[in-house]
Formats: sequence, C-alpha cells, structure tokens
Amino acid sequence: RFRDAPLRMPEERLEQDLERKAGYLLEAQSAYLRAIRQGDPEWAARAGWRIAGMYMKLREHMLRAPVPEDLSSEEKKVYLDMLRQRTAVLLRKALKMLEQTISFAERTGLEPEWLDTARKQLELVEKELMRLEEESSSTNPVDDSS
Repeated sequence: RFRDAPLRMPEERLEQDLERKAGYLLEAQSAYLRAIRQGDPEWAARAGWRIAGMYMKLREHMLRAPVPEDLSSEEKKVYLDMLRQRTAVLLRKALKMLEQTISFAERTGLEPEWLDTARKQLELVEKELMRLEEESSSTNPVDDSS
C-alpha cells in the first residue's frame, strides 16, 4: 500500500495523500520492528534494510509529487530547494537505519544478497546529505562578524 499510494494535487489532496502515505509507512515500520524483535538475525537485518528503503522511497515520492501550478519558475525552484532540505530528515532516518543494519549484519556474520546494495545505498545517502549540507550552508552563510 505504501509504494502505490499516490501524491496528487490540489494541495489539500496532496496533504491528505501524504498523511495516508506516511500512515502506511508507519504501519509497515511497525510490522518490520515486530520482525526485528522476533530475534532471527536474517529477518531483523532485512527488516532494518526495508525500513531504510521506505524512508528513501517516501522522500523520492515527495520530490516527484506535483508542484503547485500557480508558482512562477523562480518560486518553483525555491519550493523544490526547500522541499529537498525539509525532506532531508527522511534521509537521516534512512542513514541511521542503514548504519545500524549493516553494522548488525557484520557483527552477526550475515552476508545476505542485499548487503552490498545496502552499502551502496548508505554511500548515496551520505553523499546526498553532504550535498544538502553544502547547499544549505552556501545559501545561508554563517555571519562571523559578531
């Protein structure tokens, strides 16, 4: 349900769709957390990886959602820049889950087929967060004059 839930305009519908999609994410996350608590290392690691994937997918869906039509091209650019910054929290959640999952898999000696993918995803998330950090600091420079 999470992956198939659309994000549509107008804005009121977009808000409802986003709430529904976030609710599906939380439901799925609860199920994955129950799997983690079952104690099976393979299931626990896979569940952690899937949770990280949902955070990344939610951000991707939000970034691809329709942009309000009444914005000028400059306003659309600002809107998308702000959206990228505001959705960075989802990347940070994915980063934390990927780090924990990879660390757990390595500590327990697991080498599932998806572990290399998780490592590559971790690298991509780290790069995107660094890029967003640089972008944010270049648009909001710190005033050292005080």
